[in-house]
Amino acid sequence: MAESREQGEGADTAGPGTSMGAQSAAGAPPWHCDRVALHGDVLRRPAPMRQLWRAGTWPDAARVRVGVIGSRRASADQLHTARVIARALVEAGAIVFSGGAQGVDAEVHGEAVRREGRTVAVLPGGLARPFPPSHRDLFTRIVATNGALLSRHPPLVPARSGLFLARNVLLAHAVDALIVVCAELRSGSMHGASTAWAAGVPVLAVPWTNGSLNSAGCLSLLTAGARAIAAPSAVAELVAILADGHAERLLSRRPEPPARYTESALDAGLPPQQMRLATIDGSAKGRQGYAPLGHLPGQLSALPDHCDAALAELLIDVLGRSGEAGASLEELAIEAAKPRGEVAATALRLALIGRVRRLESGRYGL
Repeated sequence: MAESREQGEGADTAGPGTSMGAQSAAGAPPWHCDRVALHGDVLRRPAPMRQLWRAGTWPDAARVRVGVIGSRRASADQLHTARVIARALVEAGAIVFSGGAQGVDAEVHGEAVRREGRTVAVLPGGLARPFPPSHRDLFTRIVATNGALLSRHPPLVPARSGLFLARNVLLAHAVDALIVVCAELRSGSMHGASTAWAAGVPVLAVPWTNGSLNSAGCLSLLTAGARAIAAPSAVAELVAILADGHAERLLSRRPEPPARYTESALDAGLPPQQMRLATIDGSAKGRQGYAPLGHLPGQLSALPDHCDAALAELLIDVLGRSGEAGASLEELAIEAAKPRGEVAATALRLALIGRVRRLESGRYGL
C-alpha cells in the first residue's frame, strides 16, 4: 500500500523552521511550518517515509490518537454520526486525527474545534498549499486552537493524484486506532482502512443498515471482523482500552496467509470466524485478522438494534423452508417484498450474530 519512494522529496528549499510567509507569494497560510524527523512523538508505527512537515502545536505523545475518516459525499445522518464520534473522542480526552477533506473529515475536525478539543489534519500536499483550498479557514482554526497540520511532502508541493494515497499511509501510521464512518467499496477511506489493517492498527466501522452505497465499505469491514462502533459509550470504551495499552484486545492474530476480501458488501453475511483472511487488502503485511464481533463486552462489540425484527424472523423462516439449497438475496428480497439493500443489511446482522450462514454456493442458509 505504501509508495516505494517519496513523491516531491527534494523539491523543498526550506530548512527546519522556515516560515511559509518567506516562501510563497501573497496569500500564504498564516502558520509556521517545521520539518521534523521521524520519531516516537510523530508516528505510532514505523512507516516508509524519511521526513515530515508539521504546523501548529503537536499533541503530547502520551495522549490517545484516534483517526476518523469517511466519504466526501456523506449523507446528513452520516455527517451527524461523524460529529457524535468526534465529540465523544474529545470528551474521552483523545486527539482526533482526520484527512482534512470534504464531508466526514471536515465535520470531524470542525466538531473537535467547537468542543475545544485537539485535532490534527493530515494533508495530501505541502502545508503551504493546503488542500482543499476551501478549508483554509478550517485549517487556520485548527492551528489557532492548539491543533496541528501534518504532511509527508515539502511545503510547496501541490496536492495531486497519488499524494492522497500517500496521505492515507501517513494517517494510518500516526494513530492508535482508525474509525471508518462511511465508505464506498472502492474509495480513499477503504484504502486508508486497508493500510491501517495491514500495519496492525485496530480498525472500527459504523454498522449502517440502510443499504446505501456509502455503507458498503463499512459492511465489508464488519464482515471481515472489524469492530463495530455503535454508540458514544463505545467510543469511550475504545479510548479507555487504548489508554491502558491493550490495543491487542482489538486484534486477533491468525497464522494462515492472507487472502483478498472481495465479497460485495451487498452480498455480505459470512461470519468473520469462517473467513480465510489475514488482511483485507490482499497484502502479506501483518498476517493478521480481526477478532469477530462479540469478543468484547459492552457497546463496542454490539451492532445497533435497529434492524426490522419482523424482517429478521421472516428471513429465518424462509431459509428454514429452503432446505440445504438455501436462498439467494434476490429470492429473499422477493419473499420479503423488501428492497435488496434492506434484506442484505438484515442478513449481515443475522450472520454476525450466528443466526444465518453463507453457503459455498454464495446463497444463504441456516
